[in-house]
Amino acid sequence: MASGTSIVQTGIGSVGKVPYHLGASMTNTAKGIVADCSSFVKNLFAGYGIALPRTADAQYKYTMTGSKHGTTIVAPGQSFSTSQLLPGDLVFMGGWNDPSNPPGYAGIQHVTVYAGGNNVVEEGGTSQNVNVTSIANFKGKVIAVTRVNGVTQGTATPTNTSKTSSSSGTTSSSGDNLLQNQVVANLNPLTLLNTMFGGAADATGIPSAIGAVGNTFSTVMLFLTIVLIGIALLVVGAMMTTHTSGGDVVKTAATIGAVA
Repeated sequence: MASGTSIVQTGIGSVGKVPYHLGASMTNTAKGIVADCSSFVKNLFAGYGIALPRTADAQYKYTMTGSKHGTTIVAPGQSFSTSQLLPGDLVFMGGWNDPSNPPGYAGIQHVTVYAGGNNVVEEGGTSQNVNVTSIANFKGKVIAVTRVNGVTQGTATPTNTSKTSSSSGTTSSSGDNLLQNQVVANLNPLTLLNTMFGGAADATGIPSAIGAVGNTFSTVMLFLTIVLIGIALLVVGAMMTTHTSGGDVVKTAATIGAVA
C-alpha cells in the first residue's frame, strides 16, 4: 500500500526540476529529464509500486469505477467539492483548444495529482515544469477525479513549495517566507542576547535573556566578593605579623638598654 501523502510529497520534491515536453516519457535526454503530465504521474506512482498506463485518458479509464484498479470520485458532468478529494487522487482535466494535444477519452487532455489544501501537483502549466497550483485555476476544466487502488487515505497540505498561478504565471514560495522569518528571528537583538548568555527564548525573548544576564552578574559579584575577602584577610595577616615583630624589637631594645 502506498500513502497518498507520500506520493504527493515525492511529487513536490520534483517542483521546478523536470521540464515539460509533450509526448516525453520522462526519459533522460541531452537537456536532462523531461516529461509530460501523464508520464510524470505514471513515474510518480511507479515509485510506489503502482503501475499506470502512459496517457492521461488511459489513466482515467484504468482507474475509474468498474476497472478494478480504482474508484471514480467525481464523474464527468458531476459537481463536486474539494472536501471529497484526498491526497493522491488523480484529477483529470480538459477543454483546451490545443491541436497539439487533442482531447482523448471523455475529453481528457491533462492529469494532475490532488495534493490537499485545494492544490494539485502537475507537470506543465504556465511554468512548463512540475509545480503546485490551486485547483481553482482550472475552473471549468476539471472533468473527473479517480482514486487509485492501493493508495491509502490521508490528508496533507503542501509546505515549503513554489506555487505557480496559471492565470498570472507569477511564482511565490512559502519556503522562502519561512527562511526570511527565520533570518529575522536570528537577527533579533533579544534572540542574540539569549544566545550569548545561554537563555532559552520565550514568547517575548525578554525574561530568559534578563535571567541569564542576572545569573551571570550574580556569579561575577560572588567571585569579586570572595577575592576582596581574600585580599582583606591577607592585609590583616600582614598587619598582625608587623605588629608582632615590632613588639619584639621594642622588647629587645629595652632589654639591651637595661643590660647596659
